Amino acid sequence: MAKIKWEEDQEIEWSDNPYKWDEVLILIEAAGGAGDDFGQITKDYTEEKKKKLVKIVCQVNGIKYEDEKWKKSAGKVNATQIKIAVSKVLGIKIDI
Repeated sequence: MAKIKWEEDQEIEWSDNPYKWDEVLILIEAAGGAGDDFGQITKDYTEEKKKKLVKIVCQVNGIKYEDEKWKKSAGKVNATQIKIAVSKVLGIKIDI
């Protein structure tokens, strides 16, 4: 799985990128959000945006995720899990 490097890569191989840009954007927004738990971080998110955030965080961190039961998976997502996912996807370290 290739990491996305925003400024280092002049040419990103799109076929080797496992992430969608909207998922990456949601991760970045969530990492900059205030709060420690899922409810605080996503208080201004739509239901669909919350679902996408849970899905990408679970996928990156190896947490079991099921579309039909995404709210159950949301209970496992917190600020630390989001920051770990951002670090893995973008290849940058975020202080946790």
